[in-house]
Amino acid sequence: MTGRPPNRGWVFLTVPKGNEPYEDYRELRSTILGTYCSAIKLTMPTLQEAVGIASEPFADGEASRDFMYVDLREEMSEEARAALQELMVELDVLQSNPDVYLFKGLVKEFPMPVHFGQAGPSPSYPNAFMGRAERRRMERDARKAAKSKPR
Repeated sequence: MTGRPPNRGWVFLTVPKGNEPYEDYRELRSTILGTYCSAIKLTMPTLQEAVGIASEPFADGEASRDFMYVDLREEMSEEARAALQELMVELDVLQSNPDVYLFKGLVKEFPMPVHFGQAGPSPSYPNAFMGRAERRRMERDARKAAKSKPR
């Protein structure tokens, strides 16, 4: 889930192939992916869209992928909700201990700061490079800490 409040859900899915013909497998995998992309709205009502990616497990040696975008902005009718819940039960989608997670926090992109001149890596960014803005912020924080120490 991303955004504040969460408005985009991401679904990553691997579905092993059984003994069915490949075309039937692809159709089933696409149906499962679409069900997950729609069903996460029931778990997280603030979602406005879902993006899904499905594949065979890498060990299968196949290379096909399904990509799906589902617009979740419109309110779901009671009939559609009931049909979705039936499909969720049939496909065992989000039935027990669903793997739906909400991650909160800030994720910085490259480059990551490193704390040169300190003993050891930064607790928040181990083994990363520090940019000028981060160095200045740390120097400012160190000056403030030195001023506030009792003498």
